[in-house]
Amino acid sequence: MRTGTVLLMAVGSAALVGWPGQGSAQPAGGPSLADIVARWRQRQDATQTFRIAWTQTVFYPKGACSAASPRDFAAGEVFPSSDATLDERGLVAMDGEKARLERAQKTVNTFTKGFTDLDIHAVYDGKTGALLSDRGGSHKRMSRQSAPTPPMLLTSDTSPFLAAFRPLEVDVGGYDPDLFRTTGRSVVVNGARCVEVASVRSSPTAGCTLWLDPARDYHVVRFQQYGVARYALIQFDVDYVPDGPERWRPAGWVSVFQLHDGRLHRRVKATVTECEVGGRVASTAFSTVPPPNTRVEDYPESGAPSEFVVRPDGSRREVLPEERFEPFDVLVRTEPGEPLGRPVRSWWGRNWMVLLGCGAAAAGLAGLVAVVRWRR
Repeated sequence: MRTGTVLLMAVGSAALVGWPGQGSAQPAGGPSLADIVARWRQRQDATQTFRIAWTQTVFYPKGACSAASPRDFAAGEVFPSSDATLDERGLVAMDGEKARLERAQKTVNTFTKGFTDLDIHAVYDGKTGALLSDRGGSHKRMSRQSAPTPPMLLTSDTSPFLAAFRPLEVDVGGYDPDLFRTTGRSVVVNGARCVEVASVRSSPTAGCTLWLDPARDYHVVRFQQYGVARYALIQFDVDYVPDGPERWRPAGWVSVFQLHDGRLHRRVKATVTECEVGGRVASTAFSTVPPPNTRVEDYPESGAPSEFVVRPDGSRREVLPEERFEPFDVLVRTEPGEPLGRPVRSWWGRNWMVLLGCGAAAAGLAGLVAVVRWRR
């Protein structure tokens, strides 16, 4: 889950020419990459547990969504039909390797030609990742899979701030030092004198650049990536506030996503409403147990995937492969095979092998106790 692949970036060298606020370059010099990495490691070791919440407004100019995904719209169709501003919120909590993401966001609905509410909870308990999505219907959907790192945590909404806490963990928003180099340039960005760090793979048409503020513990003040996939340019500008001696925490950020033709796709302005480092996070926050009224797809590390539903009373009902297209409300009030017209066995019939095994174990235990007593 490298930063360069997860962010779904974009094209065009011309996007960098004259980008506002870039400042003026100074002669070569400044800290080495080893100096920066040493400071990052100290900060990362001190922020193994953190919790951050934010609110954001997302601005889409008229026609931005249809321009970004023309195949999803009819020829000449313009969406949104006028400028749109949407309100969203989010939360991230991490404790060591465990992680939780909550997002209340808006998504583009190409069928209704509008914006649809979508609530997402992504959880990683150290071994398994679970993505729970709620579109406001009769049930939620969950996908669970074994994973070595927190899946689904790194998004374009979380990338601006995750590196503030885990700057060297690439799977949760950090950077691999082997993929970057210091340029020796000192540049003024948003009023701060910053050092420039660029991807070793950068070229005139594609690359990634970071601007770090030495006065604020080498936090990333600006991130730019260009020349990949949908966008000509993605830029994050992050602001920070003091959080103790020589410590800083994110206060907010502005994200800009620019299309190939130079048009703005969207602009995100976020404000941090809560930020705590080092506090306790309840273990239940990282539970991957599905709640009632959920349809679950399980993808084990080995073996075939399975599917089941959790009824309103919390009971579990397996979904046969042939039933995967059955509606949720049919599955929750039937037994496996019933929607297909198959005979449905009673509870005793479905669990007779388990009951028989329990009975045999109980009989064996009773016999063992009797023998022990007889010997005494």
